[in-house]
Amino acid sequence: MPFDWWTFAFQFVNVIILGWILARFLFRPVAGIIAERRAAAGDALRKAEALKAQSQAALDKLEAERDAIAQKRMAMLEEARAQAESQKKDLVAQAQAQAATIVAHAGEDAKRQEAEARLAVLDDARRLSVEITGRLLANLPNDARFAGYARRLEAALSNLDAQRRAALMNEPDALELVAARPLSAAETRQARKAAAALTGDEMAIPIRTDPSLLAGLDLASPHGTVHNSLRFDLDRIARALDDELRGQ
Repeated sequence: MPFDWWTFAFQFVNVIILGWILARFLFRPVAGIIAERRAAAGDALRKAEALKAQSQAALDKLEAERDAIAQKRMAMLEEARAQAESQKKDLVAQAQAQAATIVAHAGEDAKRQEAEARLAVLDDARRLSVEITGRLLANLPNDARFAGYARRLEAALSNLDAQRRAALMNEPDALELVAARPLSAAETRQARKAAAALTGDEMAIPIRTDPSLLAGLDLASPHGTVHNSLRFDLDRIARALDDELRGQ
C-alpha cells in the first residue's frame, strides 16, 4: 500500500490544531481551577493554624492564671501557719512570764493561780488561732476549705491499724463524712473516693456540713471519728501548748 504524504500532512495539522484547542480551552482553565482551589485550601489551612495558635495561647493563659491562684493560695496558707506558730511562741513566752510570777507565791494559792493562768492562756490560744485562721480563710478561694483534705483523709484511712479499721466498719451504714462547707458534685465524688480507702469501694456515704471545722473532711461513725480538719490541727497545737506549760 503506497504512503500518502498529503493525508499524513493533513492529519498532522489536525493533531496540532486539536492540541492547541485542548490546551487553550481545556487544560489552561482546568489548571487555573486547580490553582485557585490550592490557593483556597492554603488560605483555609493558614486560618486553621491561626485559630489553633489562638486557642493554644488562651489555654496557656488559663493554665498560668490557675497556677498563679494555686501559688497565692499556698502562700496564704503558709502565712497562716507561720502566724499560728509565731502566736504560739508569743503565748509560750507570756505563759512563762505569768508562771514565774505565780511561782513566787507559795502553797495552794500559787497552784490555783498557775492552773487558772494556764487555762486562760490555752483558751486565748485557741480563740486567737481560730480567729486568725477564720480571717485568713475568708480571704482565700472557697475551695481552700476542702482542697487537699480528701487526699489527706485517704492517706489517714489507709494507715489505720486493723483494730481501728474494724471498729469503724462495725456499722458501715452509719458512716458519715463531715465537711466544713457544702461540697460540689465533684468534691462529693472526691470525698467518697477517699472514704473508699476504708470501705473498699465507693459508697454513697452521707455528707454533713460543720462550719466549726474551718477547713477539712472528717469521717465519723458511732465507734469513733477520723479527724482531718484545720480545727482539729489547731486544737492539737493548743493541747501541745498545754502539755508544754504543764511540764514547766
